[in-house]
Amino acid sequence: MRARYWLFALVRGLVAGVFGCLIAFDQDHTAQYGLIMFGVFGVLTAATLALIAFAAAGVARVIFLVDAAVGLVAGVIAIAVHTDGLALLLYLVSVWATITGVTELYLGLRGRRTRSAAARDWVLAGAITAVLALVFVFIPADTRLAVGLFGAYAVVVGVFVVIGALSLRFAQRAVEHSDENGRPA
Repeated sequence: MRARYWLFALVRGLVAGVFGCLIAFDQDHTAQYGLIMFGVFGVLTAATLALIAFAAAGVARVIFLVDAAVGLVAGVIAIAVHTDGLALLLYLVSVWATITGVTELYLGLRGRRTRSAAARDWVLAGAITAVLALVFVFIPADTRLAVGLFGAYAVVVGVFVVIGALSLRFAQRAVEHSDENGRPA
């Protein structure tokens, strides 16, 4: 993982947190609003994942690029046909969350074997996203509930990813300012 990974992860967390707050504090929980918010969220998240991919290497790079492509496609579809209603919102979020949740969970579990500093963050973000997919499959068809749950998901993941990014940064600084035995220089 390259040195700037933490910065791209921070941007990803801020994007999620901002969208979560926008949804939480807006009274308009219609399917159209949910599709537009999910669409813009998907496109912006895809952009940050593409940046993260270029800070990664190997399998991590491929997974982040796949997740970016899935987010971009889902986001563009959501924006393009935002008048199609609740069924489309439930479907798009479920498919997007399944693919990105499982791939990020896989990346985190794989990263644990290689002792990646970000593995814990990937496991938790992937697990939360995979749970979102399950929730969207099994929730009652209610627009306010679906849009609200997506907003809650975005806030939780946003806060978690920001904390993880800052933890990576502070860990990186500690390594940069230590000698070869790990003691402060």
